[in-house]
Amino acid sequence: MHDPQQIRGDLHVCVMGDPGVAKSQLLKYIINVAPRGVYTTGKGSSVVGLTAAVQKDPVTNEMVLEGGAHVLADMGICAIDEFDKMDESDRTPIHEVMEQQTVSIAKAGITTSLNARTAILAAANPAWFDLLWLILDQADMDTDLEMARHVLHVHQMKESPDLGFTQLEPSVLRAYISAARKLSPVVPRELEEYIASAYSSIRQEEAKSNAPHSYTTVRTLLSILRISAALARLRFSHRRLGGVYVR
Repeated sequence: MHDPQQIRGDLHVCVMGDPGVAKSQLLKYIINVAPRGVYTTGKGSSVVGLTAAVQKDPVTNEMVLEGGAHVLADMGICAIDEFDKMDESDRTPIHEVMEQQTVSIAKAGITTSLNARTAILAAANPAWFDLLWLILDQADMDTDLEMARHVLHVHQMKESPDLGFTQLEPSVLRAYISAARKLSPVVPRELEEYIASAYSSIRQEEAKSNAPHSYTTVRTLLSILRISAALARLRFSHRRLGGVYVR
């Protein structure tokens, strides 16, 4: 009997933005809201820090495994700030985590595979993510005045000014996300042929173009399906692609 095929359902998001647009604060807030979250920086993280390290137990003198950030964030979110500051050799093992959601170890006579079923939230601009979320620091008179007043108030009063609305507590967001994650939305059968035809036609258009403006792969199709599943969970729907356009 074959093992059931595993379908990755976690989205990996890369937040891009100008300096000072609060990317790090956004990552830290999301980690605080997540039921299990680990925050690390690419500048100070190595392969073993992200995956797993093999160390000698001081008591038994046996070699033991210590899980890194990805393993510790299993069934949660791993936030990696300054992702572009990482060395390429340290970034390569993350690809297995994003695709297979496992960490393979073959060190000091220990050969095993650890679960790393985590969604990766990074602040950088690589090509291995499902979503690239661009945050720009654009000049705007009203927005700049509001931001300056906010910063000055925080420095003077040591607290945030009244925002004019009640913020959602992290506990409320955790309960909402926990309930939404229990759903397993499916693609409506009547849309299967439409999605397949749309994907095929996009591929044909790109093949005929001398200078294609995009490069559509199966990864793109899988990303659309995962994004549609996430949106369906947010509205507690059992049907994917209810409000997502394939093209």
